[in-house]
Amino acid sequence: MNSSVDKAKYIVIGRIGSTYGIKGWLKLQSFTASQLDILDYQPWYYKDKGEWVVFECDEHKASPERMLIHVKGYDSPEHAKQLTGIELATTRSQLPKLPENEFYWHDLIGLDVYTKEHVLLGSITNILSNAAHPLLEIEGEKQHLVPLLFDKFIIEVDLSKNKVIADWDPEF
Repeated sequence: MNSSVDKAKYIVIGRIGSTYGIKGWLKLQSFTASQLDILDYQPWYYKDKGEWVVFECDEHKASPERMLIHVKGYDSPEHAKQLTGIELATTRSQLPKLPENEFYWHDLIGLDVYTKEHVLLGSITNILSNAAHPLLEIEGEKQHLVPLLFDKFIIEVDLSKNKVIADWDPEF
């Protein structure tokens, strides 16, 4: 999502994976806290030729191992394969309101990150999932991967000033 309009309105919450079975089912990678939470944020949207349009999922199946979806009109693996890699989004208005001083991870994208000594590390371009903890991907003069661990590496997040203060060595 490149434009500020997209960032303000649409939030990517999942990605279509590979096909599954012979009837056009697809694996769904959910970016929500719990795999099943993605079902609460429908309708989903995807970008088609630069425009956000409704994604028509007509069935879903969930198990501890995987989330599967079926898309209306995609009844064969060959046809459904065209959807692999599509990112699914919801609108910001569909997300629950958070208490004061809390934020969603997507709110961090684009914020500037400074060390405790006020050295600019760069801007957050992505948040990577990791088995141990999420990592802030920061692009500046060099790339940094800072663990998203509060009171250890992340000291302060100030959305109103578009900045994060991190306990991080700029040479690392």
